[in-house]
Amino acid sequence: MSADPAVISLTEFPVKKQFSIPNESLALLQKHLEHAGKQIIPTYEAVGKTSESKVRFDKKAECAAALGLIEDWLKDELIEFYEARNAIHIHAEIRKSLNYQLDLSKRAYLRMQPFKEQVSAALTARGI
Repeated sequence: MSADPAVISLTEFPVKKQFSIPNESLALLQKHLEHAGKQIIPTYEAVGKTSESKVRFDKKAECAAALGLIEDWLKDELIEFYEARNAIHIHAEIRKSLNYQLDLSKRAYLRMQPFKEQVSAALTARGI
């Protein structure tokens, strides 16, 4: 599962990296290559990486849904719960309705069972 291109794309991305070439070659390039008044520099294509902890939760949830690990409705609710979790601050909590918070907490708790069932079923179907 971790080798799936959708999973890898969460932490890897294409980048262009500059590299040095001999001054004579660079001078030749700069003399003959220009684009819209901008200097052309030698680069190569590489792969940039970021840590898993820096991948946004909604991107992880979308990836899980795209891989068939969870259903779209569950993905949407998990993202909603995560956004609500991030939005809670002491002052905001005081201003918010207690009933809304209780309902959201109850729904989040109730979604853990289908989350577990869907992920387990998807992994079992893949022989993992």
